[in-house]
Amino acid sequence: MRNMESIPLRQTPVPVRCLFGAEEKQAVMNLFDQAMQEGSAVMGYNGEQKRAYCHEWTAFLGGGYAETVNSGTTAIYVALAALELEPGSEVIVPAVTAPGGCMPVTILNHTPVPADTEEDYFCINAETIAAKITRKTKAIIVAHIGGRPADMESIMALANKHNIPVIEDCAQNHGGTINGKRVGTFGTISTFSLMYQKQHASGGQGGIVYTQDQELHDKIRRYADRGKPYGLEHQTGRVCPSLNFNMDELHACIGRVQLRKLPSLVAKTKELAHAFADMCKQRLQHIQVATDPAWGDNTYWLLFLKIESSAFRISVGQIIKELAHEGFEDCWLYDNVPMRMPWAVKLYGPCEELPNCTEVINSNICFGLNEQFTLQELEGAVSVLEQIEREYA
Repeated sequence: MRNMESIPLRQTPVPVRCLFGAEEKQAVMNLFDQAMQEGSAVMGYNGEQKRAYCHEWTAFLGGGYAETVNSGTTAIYVALAALELEPGSEVIVPAVTAPGGCMPVTILNHTPVPADTEEDYFCINAETIAAKITRKTKAIIVAHIGGRPADMESIMALANKHNIPVIEDCAQNHGGTINGKRVGTFGTISTFSLMYQKQHASGGQGGIVYTQDQELHDKIRRYADRGKPYGLEHQTGRVCPSLNFNMDELHACIGRVQLRKLPSLVAKTKELAHAFADMCKQRLQHIQVATDPAWGDNTYWLLFLKIESSAFRISVGQIIKELAHEGFEDCWLYDNVPMRMPWAVKLYGPCEELPNCTEVINSNICFGLNEQFTLQELEGAVSVLEQIEREYA
């Protein structure tokens, strides 16, 4: 049995992700040149770049209305604020999500109610949501975790039955589909994070709020821009309390270039993920890749290795350490459960039992795949996993 002082099986460094390139740099330089010629307003907000980005985004989704904001977290905030729920409403939230996908519920004076995950993956589904619906439930937030889509058709059927609006959180799924229809076009409102780590980005941070309802879009714009009276032609002054969540022109110009790259980036990641899944299926007994659900395609922003933990003499945590020793340091347990975090426990008390969530977290390793990988890295990873199975299974 090896120890952590042994010589790694592989010596080649794992490639890092390089999302931004010459095209984004040139777009930024062009905007600076324009600002130097025409004045500083060119670098402001609600200008040509923002309008073009919103138009291109809605074209990508097949129509509708989009509003850019300054982060994915504020996208959730603005979307929820635009629903104008009564204070104290219950909002069903995913058991597993980024904290920013849940905290706006509390900030807007509502109560987050976590729905458990599916039995075998991190997304919530119609069954686990239905178990949490009460007469106080006024909205549902659904997140597509890791690029694998939630079963939105079943969820929307349930939500429509109860007349409950749905915020579709697409922070981790840009460009995916469900039965041929774009992710983000199912919910009452959908939101996207454009931070530097996501499948396409507008720089360090950014976000988009999308809807197919024009009246709702006007409300979204009001809450994104300090309560200005968008859609209210004869109204003056501020019409609702909010903050300045605008995306500036600089970030919008980067996002436009990134959006054009998105289809090829997603295609490359999916190609690598499917190749990795095939290798694991052929060569491993107790470790497999979580792939596409029956209803849609996984874009693999995160790739999860499902571990048959009962088959090993070491913990999943130790398997992660073995992978790190072999150079695959970007691997971890995806333990993002907001309602178990200190802020939520302080406000709401200990989180209720979420048995599916606990099991899924403890039996899946998030594996740091990116578009710079080649078949050589995939082969190296499978060889390491083979060695782990030989020694510890």
